[in-house]
Amino acid sequence: MGTAADVDRAVAAAKRAQADWGSQPDEVHAEACRKLAAVITQNSGELARLLTREQGKPLKGIGSEFELGGCAAWMGATADMSLPVKVIQDDEAARVEQHYVPVGVVGSITPWN
Repeated sequence: MGTAADVDRAVAAAKRAQADWGSQPDEVHAEACRKLAAVITQNSGELARLLTREQGKPLKGIGSEFELGGCAAWMGATADMSLPVKVIQDDEAARVEQHYVPVGVVGSITPWN
């Protein structure tokens, strides 16, 4: 039911938040992923029922409950990932490092099938 205007508003809000969020250390990002995993887990029953109503998939088995468990597990795994600085060159001529940093905002619709 979302519109292009909804996406525009979401992207604008994300852009406003990105400067602060992008400047936070990885530990802050990891903790946010852990908290999100906990919220998904704490609300998995309700979320699974909503997912079943939305998509018509079964609640049990490899249905909605399974999907929500995977979602929480992936958020937890993401919290444990890191993108360390990679030293490309380190000699008398130069030191070159590769850093991964947030550079902007993306609005996307991801297919689920």
